[in-house]
Amino acid sequence: MKTIPSKSAIVLILLLLIACASAVTRVSISESPSLSLYGNGQKAELFTLNKGLTLFNMTYDETSNFAVWLLYPDGDRDLLVNDYGSPFNGSTLVQIDESGLYGLNIEGDGNWTINITQVTLREPS
Repeated sequence: MKTIPSKSAIVLILLLLIACASAVTRVSISESPSLSLYGNGQKAELFTLNKGLTLFNMTYDETSNFAVWLLYPDGDRDLLVNDYGSPFNGSTLVQIDESGLYGLNIEGDGNWTINITQVTLREPS
């Protein structure tokens, strides 16, 4: 047995869809990264991030393990990538809750690059 929604239910669903569509936020991502890091092998890097979304674009040219940890000011950490067996080319988007000094712990034997871009949110036009 099929249930047919009432007209008021359909109107409510349409109003909810319109509200959701108007709440969509647009983002701007700079064509040039805020910070570009590159190196070979194991390394630790410190840098400042602002509160908001941050895009990490990473490449690695070896087939050995490649791992990148994001280190937070409070001592916490997140694994951004852990890849083994092939060269890596990928991105991770992270929500930064507090502006401050952050770090990356990069583990690998080959050449790597990490481009860090702070994402700007803008109101829909």
